[in-house]
Amino acid sequence: MARAKKIAAAVVIAGLGTSALAGCADVERRTGLNTGAQTGILTGAAAGGLIAGLAGAHPAWIVGSILLGGVAGGLVGDYLTERDREQHAATSYDALETQQTGGQSTWSNPDNGNSGSTRIVNVYRTSDGRLCKDFQQTITAGGESETANGTACQQSDGTWKPV
Repeated sequence: MARAKKIAAAVVIAGLGTSALAGCADVERRTGLNTGAQTGILTGAAAGGLIAGLAGAHPAWIVGSILLGGVAGGLVGDYLTERDREQHAATSYDALETQQTGGQSTWSNPDNGNSGSTRIVNVYRTSDGRLCKDFQQTITAGGESETANGTACQQSDGTWKPV
């Protein structure tokens, strides 16, 4: 557990250190990466590293997860508008709240053609009685699709927390 905390702390510190650069007009001018792409790269890299680190992966896999997370996050961040991100979040929440195994919630933005879905893959209860759902999210933006899997468990206050 101590190792996981150290890895999580390192990823958070790295994310905070680089987040000062995200959204910077100078970075956009030099790299051509818009604010959404910058934020997506940083968020994806941090999430990839954190997930691999918490899973106890070999350091090489952690580095690979950071790189792949950054690439995927950059692609999604580059093409998703604020409205897209809001619709995606609302759809994901709706799927967790209302869907059972095999059920799906979808969204689409007619202004730019972006769309997404959250499908519930499995519903179960943990040994302590918490309701959990495995899900698959797909986002299509700028003609590219990204799919990710995850699990969320309902907390005592009714909110959903990714695990």
